[in-house]
Amino acid sequence: MLTCKVKNKGISTLFILLVITLAGSACFAVAMPVSAADNGINFHLKLIEEEQPTLEVTLEFNVEKDQKIALSPEGDYTSLIEGSTLYLDAISYPSPVFTIVSVSEDTVKLEPLPDSGSGWLVTGIKNGTAQIVYSSRKIESPDISTEQYVNANTAVMFSASPPVYEPSVFPIVKHDIKVIKASELLICPKIYPDMSSLGESYTVSVEKRNDEKLFVPWDLNDEGTGFNVNGTSELLDNFITWGIIDEVTIREDNPEIVAGFSTDYQRLTDSEKKEYAQNMGLIYEDLSNNLVSNRGVNRVPVVLCGARRFSFNSPDWDTLRSSSVIFHGGKGLKGEPSVTAAGAFFDLWNGYAFVPSLNGDSLWFEKGMSIFYPLRIANSSGLLDKESAFEMLSEIYVDYLDNPIGNETLGNLEQNELFNSDGFASATLCASIDKRIIDETGGEKDISWLAGQVSNDFEHSEGKEYGLNDIIEILDEGAGGGWQKFLSERVIEKHLFLASEFSESGLFRGKSSAKPGGSNSTRNWILLGVAIIVILSMPVIFSSYVRRAVKLDIKMPKIIPDDDFDDDVPEGEGRDKEDES
Repeated sequence: MLTCKVKNKGISTLFILLVITLAGSACFAVAMPVSAADNGINFHLKLIEEEQPTLEVTLEFNVEKDQKIALSPEGDYTSLIEGSTLYLDAISYPSPVFTIVSVSEDTVKLEPLPDSGSGWLVTGIKNGTAQIVYSSRKIESPDISTEQYVNANTAVMFSASPPVYEPSVFPIVKHDIKVIKASELLICPKIYPDMSSLGESYTVSVEKRNDEKLFVPWDLNDEGTGFNVNGTSELLDNFITWGIIDEVTIREDNPEIVAGFSTDYQRLTDSEKKEYAQNMGLIYEDLSNNLVSNRGVNRVPVVLCGARRFSFNSPDWDTLRSSSVIFHGGKGLKGEPSVTAAGAFFDLWNGYAFVPSLNGDSLWFEKGMSIFYPLRIANSSGLLDKESAFEMLSEIYVDYLDNPIGNETLGNLEQNELFNSDGFASATLCASIDKRIIDETGGEKDISWLAGQVSNDFEHSEGKEYGLNDIIEILDEGAGGGWQKFLSERVIEKHLFLASEFSESGLFRGKSSAKPGGSNSTRNWILLGVAIIVILSMPVIFSSYVRRAVKLDIKMPKIIPDDDFDDDVPEGEGRDKEDES
């Protein structure tokens, strides 16, 4: 009960009533439950079984009585074991298994999502905090029977045993380092049935050892054990990493870029790590000088792991919204590893800052550039010599020739076909475009200019997407005419790319690292022989293409640079041979 004593009789009755009203409103506000959106959504991560990597997540959010919340993992999941466990759909790549460990049964009731939904439905019993603990463990092949696949109403029904998947590197859960795609671990609550986000403020904390660091794109709390993120996409489309990590700053300017050296680099000295990071900075600067990005990326952590340790035969990478993982482990970032770093940085833009429209006629550009453009950047940054760049391009071309018909009509690629294709045809087309731009502009412009124009004119954060006609318009305005015919023949019509389309031009710059006739040159001639054999073994139905492609035996040697050799460089020097930890 609220009691007001009025000492000053001059105070108006209206004022007294106003005070009483405001005080009563305050008391009523305290009595009202605080919504989950106000308090945010909390995740706590910990490793509970190191020999069989299992991550446990404690999810907490506020719920009101009778409120319905959906817990549905990102991606195409199918509930194959009713009640508590989710497996990824049979036609997709390997995924973790989600299993409910415990539920605050006094606050919420948990049941499978209706209508064959992938996940669980949470219903509030009373106003309060819902706490749901679930585990996520990695699987390489679903340990379920054929009958369970059929009964799950999956997109493909199997009459034989379930397929055996290739091993997936993520999530990485090792004693010394954990690298997880957030979308494959964190289940963000959604309001049922419209499936909108319950909230946009997320707090994530990690249970780690004292010798471990949390390594993420966001500012850490004072204890270094957690962070806050605003935005569901921002949270889910990034890596969360913690472990024994040596941080080295690549650049301090916005965005801040930090390299995180894992224990796979423990043999490197501090100065060697610094040089490694400086070379990564050269690559990023080269890219940022050409590409425009205003996506609000403030910090980019780059996790550096060994390649062989994770079954990679050569350096590789994976990049999400504003974080990357590079698999290398060698001493220096020159030669092939520099291409890997260039690819990791380029993908911060490709697929995020500038995105092709989904009508299919320009998806090849995104895919092809992710393969070809890192070669150009590594070379222009001075970390990849001219001959090595041509050798890697010739390998891409031979891989394309191995199956030139499968992707010959690049404009018809759908999004799912794009990401399931090897992209060698698209990369070859990008090399062909690069050569023509250089020829048309006398070397003043190249494909870096085109990438810059696309990123400037079609910033995805502004809702802009590009198509084939947009690329043609940019090229017609800045790199001569005739691009409609050139690209229509190669994108829309059937076309076999010849080596002459990209080999007789200064695609790559700088000195070569070996003399003519050396081992690298011999390898290119071997690749030439393989290419000719592949072409001549093509089906007779494509004989017209074969006759045109036979020109390759004349044009292909141009892939091997015949000038600008540095006679002062002894054979075999200038190419780093990376020894991995």
